[in-house]
Amino acid sequence: MKSVIALAKNKAFLNTAKIVLAVVLLAVVFRLVDWREVRRLFADMNWWYFAAALALQWVVIAIGNHRLQILLRAQEVRLSYWRTLKYNCIGYFFNLALPGGTGGDVVKAVYVMRETKEKKAECVSVILLDRVMGLIAVVAIAALSLALTLKMSAEFRKLFPGVLVLLGLTAVGVVLVATKNYWRRYAWWRALEARVPHVIRRMVNALHEYRAHKATLLLALAESVVLQVIMCVIAWCFGLGLRLGLAWYLYFIIFPILTLIVTIPVTPSGLGVTEGAAAWCFKQVMREGGGSAGIAFMLLLRLLTVNMALVGFVYWILPGTHIRRDELEAEAARLGQSEDAR
Repeated sequence: MKSVIALAKNKAFLNTAKIVLAVVLLAVVFRLVDWREVRRLFADMNWWYFAAALALQWVVIAIGNHRLQILLRAQEVRLSYWRTLKYNCIGYFFNLALPGGTGGDVVKAVYVMRETKEKKAECVSVILLDRVMGLIAVVAIAALSLALTLKMSAEFRKLFPGVLVLLGLTAVGVVLVATKNYWRRYAWWRALEARVPHVIRRMVNALHEYRAHKATLLLALAESVVLQVIMCVIAWCFGLGLRLGLAWYLYFIIFPILTLIVTIPVTPSGLGVTEGAAAWCFKQVMREGGGSAGIAFMLLLRLLTVNMALVGFVYWILPGTHIRRDELEAEAARLGQSEDAR
């Protein structure tokens, strides 16, 4: 038993397991798909809609980049817009290159931490908050879309309670961080805090400090909502290009669901899991060919992701930008040593 637990904790083993699981899931999903229908969808594809999606994607990137910049500025970490854009794009590349949907966030955090000596933990908290802001917007849009279309989209009605639970847990987490000083009067809370690693406490403290930057938080949240709305419009463009004939509002349900799934680090970049979810979603709203439509949709989404990753790869290999694996590990070790010393 001990050997099994030790093996499970090994990063290489976990990554290999994720890759194997992704391959198995992809094999199962692709076996159930009518590839002749997928080829027909792409043969009839109106690629101008994909071009529009590409243009909108860079609007999304621009908004997300500004969100990260203002969140960093609130922690007194000042980066130029273009330097922030570079680190964001490198993060997109590593979202594909590293297992899990958050691999790019780790690398991006290391790059941002190189820009400061005193605010390393705060930089990590900003990257975390940047991701959390996006997830809050995704959950909110999914909940609102499901609530407004309960009568029109009965197929997704069963998902509404789960999305509400996620929204509630998110709200509880925000309240606990915002009111952490109040809970310190209780012994159970102090005992819980004592067991939390120091670096995590510093991250929570950094998030707590955003109470003094309410305007920044509201702007970042508003940008997150706009960003996710545009992503749903991009999904609608995919549907129009594939000539699926689905109502526009369905994409405001389907895309947030797929976004939530891809952030769960079960497989690298959600491979297999997201394809299966897309096939299921489109089967709910299409009488015929829903599975094939879901796979075609995901192939377009993956192609869009590769487009962003290629820009990040170019940035990553530029002189003075590239960080080797040993440098990443050394930076993480230095951060850990500095926290232990505190």
